[in-house]
Amino acid sequence: MTRILSISNIIKIIERAPTADRWLLRSLVGLFLGTLVLFILSLNQLFSVPGLSSGGSFNEGIVGTPRFVNPVLAITRADQDVTALVYSGLMKIDPAGNLVPNVAQNIDISEDGRTYSVQLRDDVYFHDGVQLTANDVLFTITLAQNADLKSPFRGNWNEVTVEAVDMQNLLVTIPEAYAPFVENFTLGILPEHIWGDMPIEQIPFSEYNTTPIGSGPYRITNAAFSKSGSVEGYTLAMHTDSHDKPLIKKLALNFFPNEPALIDAMESGAVDASAYVPTNELKNFSEEKFTIIKS
Repeated sequence: MTRILSISNIIKIIERAPTADRWLLRSLVGLFLGTLVLFILSLNQLFSVPGLSSGGSFNEGIVGTPRFVNPVLAITRADQDVTALVYSGLMKIDPAGNLVPNVAQNIDISEDGRTYSVQLRDDVYFHDGVQLTANDVLFTITLAQNADLKSPFRGNWNEVTVEAVDMQNLLVTIPEAYAPFVENFTLGILPEHIWGDMPIEQIPFSEYNTTPIGSGPYRITNAAFSKSGSVEGYTLAMHTDSHDKPLIKKLALNFFPNEPALIDAMESGAVDASAYVPTNELKNFSEEKFTIIKS
């Protein structure tokens, strides 16, 4: 019968050894255990895969003042940047630059390339808790087509017919086959229950253009306004009912009248990052303090 040596047995053997040998044996065992620990740590480092964790906050600087945080009216870059956070479309652009389904579960294209059968997800909710349905998509596209609203996206939907088959399905038909048309499905979807009864002439002046309710990954929890009524900043929180949860839990958006004001805020530490810094100014930023990401 073979006897397996345990740590306690090894210690007993060492302690019974002569004094001169005892110190040598202790050193050898200590060296062996230290080497074993380092080996295990090396294996862990080699085979472990770093993961992404959610949480934290991010403070971003934007040049300009948003006036239309509204997917059918967003004109300026400031408008569009906030709209992309607050609203969600049938499709979206993923981090790799690919067009992928978002609110849409499936989009099937007919053989002649003219009819798009859209099936919506059933787990998409607006920030006020109301479920997003085909009627909201129909309302948004119809609103963008309205000549009286003068939407900058009206041309994308010229002669397009939309039919809500039921609460989760739509048929979108275009006059002739045009493969890039599917990119128009990134248009953010407005909640009909908020905008539906509003006269068309009042829509550009609605308070919901600056305090919007969408179904996107972030909802606005606080809006700071200047004395003149323009937006100075937004605080956004992760939309907990979103099917597409972001990793950053909270966002703070700060708006600046010009690029020098933004740069001063970044240098002082009031802003963490911005995509609005002119290329010729990048050389003035310390590499120890800032990381420049090129995309």
